[in-house]
Formats: sequence, structure tokens, C-alpha cells
Amino acid sequence: MNILLDTHALIWFFDGNVDFGDKARKAVEHPGNTCYVSVVNFWEIAIKLSIGKLDMDFSMEDLQRLVPHERSC
Repeated sequence: MNILLDTHALIWFFDGNVDFGDKARKAVEHPGNTCYVSVVNFWEIAIKLSIGKLDMDFSMEDLQRLVPHERSC
């Protein structure tokens, strides 16, 4: 299954937030599923951090390292 994570889901997943339910967590962690995030997720997080509307238990750099990168033309 292909899964596209929105910004909230991405943050909640890596933050261990209870709002990201068990069913969703299992789907993201399932080795047979492919998860995608958009560069817009990082853009939105950066904006929210810069204006003080978001507080995370991890840094942007940590998040960028945790999310696998795949490039295509």
C-alpha cells in the first residue's frame, strides 16, 4: 500500500503522539507499505517553527535524517 503522510501525521509519527493511532502507526511501520512525504511538509514545519507556532521534541535536522530520501527525474 502507498501512504502519503500529511504534516501532522509526519510530526505525530516521529514524535510518538497518541493522536497518531495504533492502526496508522502499524500501517506506516509495515515493511510492505511505502510511505511518502512531500517537500511541502518540511516547508510547512520550517514556517511553523520560525513563527513559534510549533514545538517539536526533535530538530528539523533530525527529521530530515529520519525520513528516507528518494529522488527521481
